[in-house]
Amino acid sequence: SSADLLAPRGGAEPGRLLFGTPDSFHSAYEAAMKVFAYADLPAHTLRIVGKIPSRLASSFARTISVNSKTITLLDDTVSDAARVEEISRAALVIIEAPETDESMSTMLLALSLDRPVLVEDTPFTRDLAAEVGDSWVRLHPGRLTAVELEKALASFTESPPTGTPDLDARDPDTVSQQFTAVYRSAAASR
Repeated sequence: SSADLLAPRGGAEPGRLLFGTPDSFHSAYEAAMKVFAYADLPAHTLRIVGKIPSRLASSFARTISVNSKTITLLDDTVSDAARVEEISRAALVIIEAPETDESMSTMLLALSLDRPVLVEDTPFTRDLAAEVGDSWVRLHPGRLTAVELEKALASFTESPPTGTPDLDARDPDTVSQQFTAVYRSAAASR
């Protein structure tokens, strides 16, 4: 509920990285989890919050069991309030499959909670970084690798985000009008 969203939020826990989704994870998160497990990141932990698809459950379970001190999982769909809490506790939110609705939702929620995101460099994410501030939306080329993750986290440590993300262009009325125009255009083309 909206009242839950107004509940007090905690601060970010240093070194806590988050994969989060409101529903079920895209398969791209399987590789990203293995990247985290492989990377040399002794000061970091990974929190995974969202439903793991059944076809990926054994892969996630194996990787998490081998890395149980650094990777934790909440394998369930979560409420809006729980998403806010999990994102608020993260120092950085890692986004995979940025073209999906779930990833876009998580990315914008993280930015609205003043949490930076690390995401693949695409035309959309490049535009978002230019819009909200490139210190808040950090881009990596192609799919995430251990080397790119290590470089990105070193960059965050050396140059953390400043101020707050500029979300003024994300006015709900403007966005609603844009969605309405897209849906009407799609309906008219049928």
